[in-house]
Amino acid sequence: MTSLSKLFAHMAWADARTLESLRAMREAPPQALDLLAHLLGAEHAWLRRVEMKSAAYTIWPTIGLDECERLSRANHAGFASLLARADRLALASIVTYVNSSGNTFDTPLEDILVHVAQHGMYHRGQVALLVRASGGAPIPTDYIVHQRELVQRELVQRELVQRELDTPDARSTPASPASPASPAAMSH
Repeated sequence: MTSLSKLFAHMAWADARTLESLRAMREAPPQALDLLAHLLGAEHAWLRRVEMKSAAYTIWPTIGLDECERLSRANHAGFASLLARADRLALASIVTYVNSSGNTFDTPLEDILVHVAQHGMYHRGQVALLVRASGGAPIPTDYIVHQRELVQRELVQRELVQRELDTPDARSTPASPASPASPAAMSH
């Protein structure tokens, strides 16, 4: 997995956790919701800019938690698709775009993607501060927490596979004559 892919996997995970921390509150702080909506609106705007399409949301959209969730999922699917297609040449390509103030810029795609990932980190921190100040419990969104969870998930998966391989039924079941592991199946 490339560094950019890791950053965007973290971004999707962290956006979902930020949304979860707001949903866990009896009433999400309005400023926190505004910041989350902005973060997602900006992700959307950047994705649309690099795709050379018009944005459906403003940089500061007024949307609720359900719409934030839908926008987040659409953003992350779009960035995942973009990253799956982008090779080194594509990442070095220059994207010409007009920002929200009407100024035109030319920026390498890779720099835009790094900016998008870092912009979200900044605003998720602000949301966490507002959640805590309002009596809520923000869910950690640090990159290292994400990486630790991935490693833990991988270890659990390996353990489950190993247990399955170690079960008496798995070891004592002979290969059937039609199974690919049997010598008869291999000789044809």
